[in-house]
Amino acid sequence: MKKLIGIVLVSVACIQLIHAQDLYEKFNSFRQGLMQQGDYFTDAEISSNNQLVLYATEKFNQLPESSRNTVMDIILASWKETLVIVKYGSKRSLWGWSESGSSVVLLDTWDVDGPAAVAASPAGASPDTRTKKAHHPFFVYSGGQGQYSNDGNLNIDINTRVGFFLLMNRWDLAWTF
Repeated sequence: MKKLIGIVLVSVACIQLIHAQDLYEKFNSFRQGLMQQGDYFTDAEISSNNQLVLYATEKFNQLPESSRNTVMDIILASWKETLVIVKYGSKRSLWGWSESGSSVVLLDTWDVDGPAAVAASPAGASPDTRTKKAHHPFFVYSGGQGQYSNDGNLNIDINTRVGFFLLMNRWDLAWTF
């Protein structure tokens, strides 16, 4: 039995290694083609979670949205293994295919140096409103529990929790009643 478990574990490890080599071989050929194609990207790499990461140039960053979609359509047509992250300075964008698989879609953008609350706020909110909400994010929880015994005893518990999470980007505070 131990021998069988050992063989299974070694087989699984070999399959993972073979699959990883296949991904990196595809990446190396993709990278060579990408660097020869144009001057929109300076480098490419595979991240620790097997995502393709492209490092964009100023030229790519200044393209209008429709032109970026065209460039990324060409890139994603030749790289279908994973989603693609494009980095430019502190800005990031995540690209993938639409549900139908017919067109490229910008899935998300974010700035690692910018405030996350501003990017996550509703589109119609003004910057002042978003900033005020970002400084004081709060939560409210209320709950209860009831229990009835065979002796006719009824126990009811009601509780409430109110607090702030990441108050001033540092503290989580809550009060329970």
